Amino acid sequence: MKLLSLVYFLTFTVYLWLAFFVLFRNPKAKLNRICALLIFTFALWAAGQIFIAGSSTFVEARLSDNIGSLGWCSFPSISLWFALVLTGRKKVLKKWFIYLLIFSIPLVFIYKQWNGDLTSDYLKTPYGWISVWADTFWKYLFYAYYISFVILFLFIILSYRKKTKISYEKKQVIIIFITTLISLITGSITDALLPELGYTIPSFTPFILLIWGGGIVYAITKYKLMTVTVAFASAEIIATMPDTLFLILPDTIIVDINNATCELTEYSKKELIGKPVEVLLSEETPLFKGAELEDFLKKGTIRDYSMNYRTKSGKRIPVSFSGSVIRDNERNVIGIVGIGRDMREMLRMQQRENEVSAEKARIKALEEARTGLEKMVEERTAELKKSYNVLSEKTKILERFQKITVGRELEMIKLKAENNTLLEELGKPKKYKLPESIKEEL
Repeated sequence: MKLLSLVYFLTFTVYLWLAFFVLFRNPKAKLNRICALLIFTFALWAAGQIFIAGSSTFVEARLSDNIGSLGWCSFPSISLWFALVLTGRKKVLKKWFIYLLIFSIPLVFIYKQWNGDLTSDYLKTPYGWISVWADTFWKYLFYAYYISFVILFLFIILSYRKKTKISYEKKQVIIIFITTLISLITGSITDALLPELGYTIPSFTPFILLIWGGGIVYAITKYKLMTVTVAFASAEIIATMPDTLFLILPDTIIVDINNATCELTEYSKKELIGKPVEVLLSEETPLFKGAELEDFLKKGTIRDYSMNYRTKSGKRIPVSFSGSVIRDNERNVIGIVGIGRDMREMLRMQQRENEVSAEKARIKALEEARTGLEKMVEERTAELKKSYNVLSEKTKILERFQKITVGRELEMIKLKAENNTLLEELGKPKKYKLPESIKEEL
């Protein structure tokens, strides 16, 4: 294998490693897959150069270049797709013509390359075959295509840097921007400008693009791009949680919600994702505003915070909120995860418990009153019995006294009657006047 082919082979191997590294970091993430695809186009470009430099005939060199064109004709479009997904341009990505633009243009240039309208000749040099650009309109159109698409890529991510308020995202974007700009300028000089000036040199762009691919991977490992994001939680876990859950950015924009949140608030995911979290909350909730938000971000956690959700129909639902701040390895705040538990049933249970407790307290008070009344009745009854016994004793004494006094009185009356009788027999007047009732008895 010639030295140049060996260098291209090593470059191809590095690209494959970078592509699989990005893919396996998070294979389910769309952004990771597109990033791996972009790096794979660089690998195809390097693969084509391996065989061009090592070809023994013109035909082999041309066939190898056609294989490599699958990469160098596709990377501008794939890079634009990557930028749109990276910066969250969802509205743009929903338009069908964007995908037509991304996939049709590379196909046109691949066809033109295979037809000999881009590179048409190959020179044999001591270090292998070298492709030569065809002197056609399509060559300049290809220059315009890849330069405009890469510049558009740079513009999109630079605009995103100005828009985002998250420090780690700004750092990620600037790394990708600088490495892309270096690759664009250097690659354009070596593979477009110098050949136009008459210099016949090997294609250096497959080596140069390592700067771009390496910049993306550095952003991944340094700032957790596409692997540790606010939406890092498993979609399956989020979807099946019985409590409401939402993931928001530090500027309180909703990134993701679970099914329980949709069911409770009557909103769909499309209606909430990308909106401020205040859409979900009642007006009097200050947690995600001003000083309270700053205090929450500083403390890092909050537990059992009472607040109200506001549903799409305007109803208020009391919830107990707990949340945690998510930070990256640099301790930068990258988002907030919050869980809200519907408190309506619990509040109803508490109300029922309070009513039951109040009823028990009332029954207890009545029992205590009854017991007190019974005790009072018993005490009063005992007092009355005691009074009755005393009165009965006194009555007996009075009866005995009356019996004695009445008997004595009767004896006196009898004596008086006998005296009157004796005086009457002696012819003297009666001395004592007796009651008529007694007279009859006597």
